[in-house]
Amino acid sequence: GVPAISSNAASMPEVLGDSGILLNPHDVDGMTQAMLRFATSPSERSKFGEKALERSRSFSWSACIRRTIEAYQWVHTRNQGTNQGESDKLRSH
Repeated sequence: GVPAISSNAASMPEVLGDSGILLNPHDVDGMTQAMLRFATSPSERSKFGEKALERSRSFSWSACIRRTIEAYQWVHTRNQGTNQGESDKLRSH
């Protein structure tokens, strides 16, 4: 795995978890310090690299497909019956 430095904005904290360093996207000094930290410390690179590899296992095509299907099933179940009148109108035309 590769150690990562990212902004703490949007979905990046969720994606990165604790496998990298999260910073305010406008924190130039913090970004510089984080890069220096990885550049000068083999143990930090190794530690975060191992965490990154472990974290990457959470993201796979099979997991993505499974979650997508679960989301569609949830929406379908939740909406079942609520659009019955609309479905009847479409069938009658």
